[in-house]
Amino acid sequence: MMLFALTITGLAFTGCSDDEDEAVQQSQTNSLVGKWRQTNSSGTVITLTFNSNRTGNCHYKFPNGNTETEKFEYQYIPIDLYLRVIGDCQLEGDYDVTITATKLRLGFYDYEYGASNYYEFTRVQ
Repeated sequence: MMLFALTITGLAFTGCSDDEDEAVQQSQTNSLVGKWRQTNSSGTVITLTFNSNRTGNCHYKFPNGNTETEKFEYQYIPIDLYLRVIGDCQLEGDYDVTITATKLRLGFYDYEYGASNYYEFTRVQ
């Protein structure tokens, strides 16, 4: 009887470990940290990099071949899906965040047009 109880306990621990591994893998897959890219309607390739130390940069490659890089800091609250980009850059502001394994959507209110809008990026790394 004692052997049976130990075997069941061992199985229960194995099950929890698998669940934890899956949760960690999913959180890493859906992490903001990494590189994200989009090409805007003007043909400019924009690459966002979010580092784990809450710094990042926004790299622009313009159709004429010129490039520009802006640095920023950020605050990200995963529970609230809220991102604040801080710094003298075009991305500065507050965003509602949606992240999947391959997509990053930064939602915001566009005061110029009086409507909600978003930027969408594809994961590069």
